[in-house]
Amino acid sequence: RRVAHELELRSYARGELIFEQGDSPDGYYFIVTGEVSVYKRIERRNDPDRQTRAPTVDHTDHELYGKRLCMLRRTQGFGELSFVLGGGAPRRTASVVSEGDDDLRAMRARTRAASCDRENEQSVTTNGAKRYDNSDDSSAHKPTICIRVPAHLYMLEMQHNDTDNGTRSGGGELRQKLSQLESCLLFRHWPIQQLYEIAAMLRPRSFAAGTALARYGATASDVY
Repeated sequence: RRVAHELELRSYARGELIFEQGDSPDGYYFIVTGEVSVYKRIERRNDPDRQTRAPTVDHTDHELYGKRLCMLRRTQGFGELSFVLGGGAPRRTASVVSEGDDDLRAMRARTRAASCDRENEQSVTTNGAKRYDNSDDSSAHKPTICIRVPAHLYMLEMQHNDTDNGTRSGGGELRQKLSQLESCLLFRHWPIQQLYEIAAMLRPRSFAAGTALARYGATASDVY
């Protein structure tokens, strides 16, 4: 009951910034309705051809917040990465922008069309054609609605989970795995959700000196 009392229901208009990369994390967000886009500003280093190469155009990117990594929808959550990778001074690792609730807008359009069909069946027009209401609905762009879990509650839950797993690292094991993925060139720019899926599957293994980890021609089953 105490936890439920501290949860906040927040509404974000389409295009509204929820939080920006580099901000101090204020909590974890759960999407009730609508969608959000996750953006990340990525610095390209050690690229000698950067000045001469023609810039690539990606219309999903944002001029202020960088490259779009992914979109998240209803029942998904975001904001936890800051607590896992932040260390002593956690910061937001990406920017999140509301995309509104297109599903609700489409449902309203279908409802209006069905209503017009019923009216046409009950009345006869002078030209024999069906009439549809194509007027613009000022409320068509519905907001994204999220539940925000305050930062201190989220951190407390992480500590409880670690205690249940026999550790008191405050998310230390997952933090270490994600840090390793973030530092790897292969995974550095992968979407956040995919990084979490990979981190959950990582398992530490030890090998004695001289052990063959892979053999030429063998079926590839693991990545080390």
